Amino acid sequence: MTRPAPADRLHPVVDLGGHLRRGANVIEVEVATPLINRLRVSQRAVFGVSARQAYGLMRPGTAGAVRPGRGAGMT
Repeated sequence: MTRPAPADRLHPVVDLGGHLRRGANVIEVEVATPLINRLRVSQRAVFGVSARQAYGLMRPGTAGAVRPGRGAGMT
């Protein structure tokens, strides 16, 4: 399985046309978050006082045809 390139945060549209096959497909979205959010949980004694940073998916993604014959995309 090949992964598409990371999404551009300013234009978060990914063309998945070359990665899909006929029938059902499973799309897995991986979101990187600021390290401080992880450290707040794993090392509470040191970083527990830090505020959680809002980051990640802002809304559910949608999938659909970008243009007929041009594949599918996810926004």
